[in-house]
Amino acid sequence: MTTLFIFAMCAFPTTFEDLWRFAAFCGIVLIITTCVIVWRKRSLKHPGSTILIGATLAGSIWSFVLADITSRNYLICAGVPGASADLIRQSEESAHTLLVFQAVVAATAMLTLLLVLISVLVLYFTTNNR
Repeated sequence: MTTLFIFAMCAFPTTFEDLWRFAAFCGIVLIITTCVIVWRKRSLKHPGSTILIGATLAGSIWSFVLADITSRNYLICAGVPGASADLIRQSEESAHTLLVFQAVVAATAMLTLLLVLISVLVLYFTTNNR
């Protein structure tokens, strides 16, 4: 019953626009993190630094691809009286897609936070050990 109410109201707390902006923000944060690691670790003799740079760079590419794919989606609402069964099916699929993208963007945000924290710790401890 609540699902039908949500579709009728088309009241979702998150939109595809919010999601692609947040995924793009994660990509920007990871690009900045990659640049800081490269700048601070001028010598890439340690394989850990190279792996960290690769992980942050791959994460930024993933975030930008996710932002691009998310920006191409839109929410279909069936909140009109006498909506056809096809429109209702499309709105259910659209809502399901929104929830899937919301979960993927949330996981991407958590990985971004984890990579930034690891980067900060690595840079902190390598700077203090010199």
